Amino acid sequence: MAYAAVVSLRQTIHRLLNISNVSILPCSLEILNFAYKEVRSILRLFKELDERSGLVDKNRLDDEPQMRRLRNYDIFRDKRRSRRRGFRGYGQRMKSLAGKVRDAAFKLEDALETHFVNLIHERRHPSTLISVDLEELIKQDINSFTKTLKELEGYMKELCNPILPHEEEDDDDDDDVVVSSRIDFGGKKSKMVGFSDEFRQIKDLLHGDDDSVNFVSLVGMAGLGKTTLVEELFEDSSILEWFDHRVWVTVGPKYQFKDIVQSILSQVNPNIGEILVEGDELDNKFRESLKGRRCLIVVDDVWDVEITRHMKHLIMLANVGSRDKLGSLILLTTRLEKVDVHKSMESISTVRSLLCTGPHHQYPVPVCFGLRLLRVIHALTIRFYEFPLIPLMELVKLVLLRYLALTYDGKLPPSISKLWNLQFFIVRRHLSIINLYEDELYLPMEIWDMKELKHLQFMGGNLPDPCDGALLPNLLTLTDVSARSCTEGVLKGLPKLGKLGIRIELAPDITEPLCCFDHISHLDKLESLKCVVVNPELKSEVIAPLSSSPHFPEKLRKLSLSGLGYQWEDMKVIASLPNLRVLKLRCYAFQGPKWDTHEMGFPLLEFLLIEDTDLVNWTVGRGSFSKLQCLNLKQCYTLQEIPRKFRGSLTSIEIFDCNPLIVTCAKEMQKNRSNLQVNVHSSWDDGKLKA
Repeated sequence: MAYAAVVSLRQTIHRLLNISNVSILPCSLEILNFAYKEVRSILRLFKELDERSGLVDKNRLDDEPQMRRLRNYDIFRDKRRSRRRGFRGYGQRMKSLAGKVRDAAFKLEDALETHFVNLIHERRHPSTLISVDLEELIKQDINSFTKTLKELEGYMKELCNPILPHEEEDDDDDDDVVVSSRIDFGGKKSKMVGFSDEFRQIKDLLHGDDDSVNFVSLVGMAGLGKTTLVEELFEDSSILEWFDHRVWVTVGPKYQFKDIVQSILSQVNPNIGEILVEGDELDNKFRESLKGRRCLIVVDDVWDVEITRHMKHLIMLANVGSRDKLGSLILLTTRLEKVDVHKSMESISTVRSLLCTGPHHQYPVPVCFGLRLLRVIHALTIRFYEFPLIPLMELVKLVLLRYLALTYDGKLPPSISKLWNLQFFIVRRHLSIINLYEDELYLPMEIWDMKELKHLQFMGGNLPDPCDGALLPNLLTLTDVSARSCTEGVLKGLPKLGKLGIRIELAPDITEPLCCFDHISHLDKLESLKCVVVNPELKSEVIAPLSSSPHFPEKLRKLSLSGLGYQWEDMKVIASLPNLRVLKLRCYAFQGPKWDTHEMGFPLLEFLLIEDTDLVNWTVGRGSFSKLQCLNLKQCYTLQEIPRKFRGSLTSIEIFDCNPLIVTCAKEMQKNRSNLQVNVHSSWDDGKLKA
């Protein structure tokens, strides 16, 4: 973690030093260059420590098992020296230093990025040059980081200093005592990351002496960590000691309030029967059951503000006349902003990543984009009906954002280009919505202003033709775009593209054949190409013949095609590719009963998949498939035979739900080749088909 924190700081400083629309004052430039130099020094120290000890994982310098190994090493090497210096364990010292390095790096990075974000928000126009003055703002943080570096340097000198002759002793029994006494396994490490302050504050509330606190709420969007935080509190030893009973109820969007009360009381008193009363009688039942008891009641994942009102009423009734004026308490988690908040999760201003995990949400979910230092938002499980569900200005203020992934069915606004640091941009569509707009779904033209983009995925949409020769100079991956994104202008604007994925949804009234690969030769760095028709119509006029397209890029190593309906005669274009290693043909990518592979085709191909085809006869010319190692055949119900002319390089044949003749042919080939492995799979035998 310490090493990762320093690397992150180095990247942040490097980015600030190289932003085109930022003017750094000379004194601030000197500060940044000094900080960058110090960061590089500390990384060199980590590397030196790694090389000298042979035991230290630079990515886990503050990890407990790692430190045990370091402690054992230090004790073995320096056990005699420890008597003279009051040695407390080099491993413990290294762990402490690693923690200091991590904290100092995080603090300095927070200060730099906060100042930078504030400057961006204060400017009146996007094109205004940003003037950065850091002389007084981060001076203390720089000094703290430098001081920590000096401590680490001192430790390195001490660790690497050889043992002097007069320090040697011969008391082996004492040595053994030293070793055994220095192995310190430490305490249990919390699994919770980022909420330690909040954990302590809420824990103090839960068993404090303030009798006015009987209801605490945690508010935050799905996936932010509310439940994880509450679980840690729920299992804390001091909480176990303070409360007589602990109760956990998970609510969700659909509930009956009486069922919530029933669940609470059943956990307090397992012998209680079914509750049949409602209204005031239910309130009295709750009060009587908790009377004289001190209970912690967790109500998790509340979707309705009415639950909050009811639970507040019940807990106030239950605490009337409680001993020492300190009675039961409710701890509630919710994603609803209307719930009264004691400690909002969104107040953690230095959060860098927001990950929404778990099942897909069918209903709109409020998402907080107010964490201004966010670098990562992964929200594919949340379906956005508008972009975004909160005011757009909140999202585009996240100028440090580098990764954004969401599910959204509409058109993206031009202001998305304000996220000029964005490197990974993923937009998926809800699967039930196809051809939502009569017009083609295009990304805004301003997408060409996002020069830092490395990965762009836009399901079923189009990249518009750039104006004035604009480029995306760093884009390496473009996936799930439609065939209309493959124009000459677009592909010329992607000089570094190495991976392209095309997703085609055929319109029901299509009249002109689609041309997918007419300009593909402009991508001279392309190594991976995938083209899928998600709703194929196996008519030759739907997709333009492959033979009419120019040559594929010579660097192409991986090709995956599905639903295109090409004729097998067009395969000669692919067979001549000099560097192709992987070829996957799915769902009638090629169609027709006969495939004759010409001589010397597919010279470097190692893996071939043919799935769901009407192929009957397949012949292989002399010298073709000379490097083929793996052959996968799936749902090839009409194929009569596997070609016998494959050379000895073939080591594996996988057969899934194919013509029995194929299975027989493969097993005959296996008899003559000791190194050939044949695996046969059946959906019926594997239990994938149900009667």
